[in-house]
Amino acid sequence: MKRYEKITVLSLLLLFVCAITAWAAMQHKVNFKYRLRGLNATLQEQHINDRYCDGHYAKLVNSKNKTIFNWPVSLHYKPHKIIHGDKKYDGATTSYWNYKFNTYNMAPGKYIFRTHCYYGGNSSYVINYKGQSYLKYRTSKIIRQNNGDLVQRFYLSRNRMNNKVIHVQIFNSNNKLVYSLNRKSNNSTQDFTFNWNGWPSGTSANKCPKGVYTLKYWADGINPKVVKFRLAI
Repeated sequence: MKRYEKITVLSLLLLFVCAITAWAAMQHKVNFKYRLRGLNATLQEQHINDRYCDGHYAKLVNSKNKTIFNWPVSLHYKPHKIIHGDKKYDGATTSYWNYKFNTYNMAPGKYIFRTHCYYGGNSSYVINYKGQSYLKYRTSKIIRQNNGDLVQRFYLSRNRMNNKVIHVQIFNSNNKLVYSLNRKSNNSTQDFTFNWNGWPSGTSANKCPKGVYTLKYWADGINPKVVKFRLAI
């Protein structure tokens, strides 16, 4: 074989090897599926066309790079599910790794899920956690309105209340309903506030006397809570 023919053959062979390598590298990819139901979160890591499946460890870190959850290799040495591709001779598979954690103690913010496979390298997934839905009584105080009237203002802390209806009921010492309110909330994280002037709902001629009352409050999808307060106007 002539010299230039050898060079041509070697060049074509090198090009073929490079193309095969690039093709193989492009085929392997990692996908993530994140789901939050109540306080329970699940994250599925999918390795597509991966030739190796063993030995994963992972962790979830907050914005300060502090580890919140940790999954050692002992918990994820093998994938939860493996689907073999058409090319079984080269070990190509799609593997599924499932991670579960509870968000009860997680503050709203940015979190990064980081995983490492002994053979597949590093992968990461960003979770923007908005926090759980909640409604919580904070305080009440007497304020004077622009027209000079005194009212008692109530403050309820809220989160992820967008388009949820907030329900409020006030009962006297005889457990009689004297005031109620239903109002749709926006998605603000500021306090939900409402005013009560001490007068019962309806056409009563008598103002409610000062003393201890019961506030019952809840929102769509959130169980009712009760708290005692003192009417001071």
